[in-house]
Amino acid sequence: MSADEKGDFISNNHQVQPIQNSLLPIQHNPNDALPSSSNPRRNPRNMQGLLKFLLETTKNEDGTHDSEFSPMDEERKEFLMNVFESMSVNIAEKLTESLKVISQAVNITQQDDPSDCENALEVLTDLVDEVDVANDFMKIGGLQACKPCLYSPHNGIRWRAAQLVGECAQNNPLFQHNAVQLTFLDDLIKLVDTDTDERVRVKALYAISTIMRGNEKAINFFHDIDACHTLMRALQSDSDRLKIKVAFLLSTAFSGDQFLKIQLQKMGFITLLVQLIMEALEGKKITSLEHLLGALISLSKDLPDALEDCRQPNLNFLNILDNIIQTYKDDSACLETVSYASSIKQMVYSYTDVINADR
Repeated sequence: MSADEKGDFISNNHQVQPIQNSLLPIQHNPNDALPSSSNPRRNPRNMQGLLKFLLETTKNEDGTHDSEFSPMDEERKEFLMNVFESMSVNIAEKLTESLKVISQAVNITQQDDPSDCENALEVLTDLVDEVDVANDFMKIGGLQACKPCLYSPHNGIRWRAAQLVGECAQNNPLFQHNAVQLTFLDDLIKLVDTDTDERVRVKALYAISTIMRGNEKAINFFHDIDACHTLMRALQSDSDRLKIKVAFLLSTAFSGDQFLKIQLQKMGFITLLVQLIMEALEGKKITSLEHLLGALISLSKDLPDALEDCRQPNLNFLNILDNIIQTYKDDSACLETVSYASSIKQMVYSYTDVINADR
């Protein structure tokens, strides 16, 4: 991060650079009726609705003949102006308003209604899907305001705050850097390890994944063995959603760090993944199966000791892989799963090993 960027972030003069008005992504309801003579006009709620309205109002025009043009009447002009005004929003204003609301999270007790703060977090999450907006949110103190939200007595605030951090960090090196500097990984890993709400733990893992992606300093955080133990406990939990998130993290963030892969192998991650793959196969949990296989490939590649772990006789892993391939080879929805299983089989078992195993 440049000195100028650091100055912008640390400065107490939290001013957002001017931002152009933008359209809010509002989900379109297919049941919304179009204006007609028998149905009162209803403003389209997004660009698709506006396009549908315009097509409907011009459907009687015949493109093969000359069109008749006439000045727009005042009623239609007013209607279209109202549509565009209702669909646009001042992002800087929304950021500031919502930030003020979530900044009060530290004062919200278990007995208080959390809905205002939850709604503000959702508004912010919708706005920060663009990197520039996420960075503007950070520059006006958004990261500092999110911290207390992660420790709120209301799980609805905690998981929404974790989700907001994850959205901001998505493909955003500047935000990732500052999240690491402000020790967000410590906060998030604690949520994964100790929170009683599954959704909070899943969203915390999501935020960790986006902060770590392509961020060497964030990956180094997991050189601390305690953080790795948290991931192992999450893999051993009863939550399939949590297992999938951990597997995704292992397959995307850790694959390029040989030191970390060796550490995870010594901790028993390879053996655990094989056992979980067997359980997912038996339970026909195809989504879990795919992600667990992907994680195993990433951690075992170019690591002889990991391949040796897979070949432990008591795991009977070759038969498990063959079972996966045979079970799902004709299922078009499971092509990735079969591909992963085939790749692992080729990677782990040489021709000689397969012959000896068959004997």
